[in-house]
Amino acid sequence: MEKIIELQSEGKPTNVWIAKVELGELKEQDKNARIMSKDMFDQLKQNIHNKGGLLESLPFCAMTDKGIEIISGHHRVRASRAAGLVEINIILDMSGLTQDEIVSKQLSHNSISGIDDEQILLELYESIQDVDEKIASFIDAEEVKSLIPTDVSIGELSIGLDFHSVNLMFLPNQLEDFTVALDLIEKGDDVAVADLVHWDKFKEAVNKTRSVENIKSVGMALAKMCQIAIKHYEDKDEEGE
Repeated sequence: MEKIIELQSEGKPTNVWIAKVELGELKEQDKNARIMSKDMFDQLKQNIHNKGGLLESLPFCAMTDKGIEIISGHHRVRASRAAGLVEINIILDMSGLTQDEIVSKQLSHNSISGIDDEQILLELYESIQDVDEKIASFIDAEEVKSLIPTDVSIGELSIGLDFHSVNLMFLPNQLEDFTVALDLIEKGDDVAVADLVHWDKFKEAVNKTRSVENIKSVGMALAKMCQIAIKHYEDKDEEGE
C-alpha cells in the first residue's frame, strides 16, 4: 500500500487517504446487497480497460484488524481484476471504523445508485446494533417494510392477510410516552392487529402532526401524538373531577 495524499477538511487532516493498493490486498465484505447484471459488469470492465485502468469513482475502503476492507466499490474492484489490473487507487479510511459504522456506510453508499438484493439488504440493516448508525445508513423505512413477508405470525398461527405492517423503533425517552398511551394493550403482547380501513387515517394523523408541529421525523411525530393523547385524557379526567 502506498499513501498518496491525506484528505483535509477545513485545513485539518481527516485520517482518510487516497492510497494506491494491490488488488490482492483488498478484502470483500461477507455480505453485499448490491447486485449487477453480467452486461453491466462487462461494460464496466470494458470502460476500465479503455481508460487505461483509470477509475473515475474510487472504491471506499477501511483499514481494520482484518486488513483493508472494501465498503463500497466491490464491482469496481472485481471489474479491475477482470480487466487485468494489478493495483488501483482507493479512498482509505484509517480512523478505525466499528463494524456497525462499516455496515452503515456500506448501505448508505449503496443507496445512492444501483440495485440491491433485498434479502441481504434487510439482513445487513438488521445487523446494525447502534441506533444512530441505523439512521445514518439512509435505509428508508418503507423499503425495509416492503421486505417483510406477507404472512403474519401470531403465536402458533400463521395466516395470510391483506395488511400494512409498520415497524416502530423508539428511543428510551419516547418509549415511556408510547407505553402510557397504549396502556390498554396487555403486557407482553408483541403483535397488534388493526383494521386496514384505519391505515389512511393513521397516515393522515402522522402527516398532520408533522406539518403542524414542524417535525420531519416520523418517530418524533409519533412521540408528539402520544403526548397529545396523554394530555387530552388527563384534561378529561380533570374535567370529570
